[in-house]
Amino acid sequence: ACANGFFEIAQVLIRNGADVNKCKNTGESPLYVAAQCGYLEIVELLLKNGAEINRADRLGHTPLCISAANGHVEVVKMLLKNGGSSISSSRQR
Repeated sequence: ACANGFFEIAQVLIRNGADVNKCKNTGESPLYVAAQCGYLEIVELLLKNGAEINRADRLGHTPLCISAANGHVEVVKMLLKNGGSSISSSRQR
């Protein structure tokens, strides 16, 4: 849902107990993926539901780093407003 911009599906999944911090085998969290794709509404939804804002992928890239690299200005602003950093708080291995 987060990779394809399906906001309503993301809402249903979260309402039904989906883990907003569950990472892919690459260490990418739902927030990371939504930020990478520029899905502002999904980024906001995930943050409101406890997503770890500075959780990095295996390479140490945070959602803020990847959204900035992809030119998603509004997502970058949202992440900064909510404490986003380019420094990982929990790098995945």
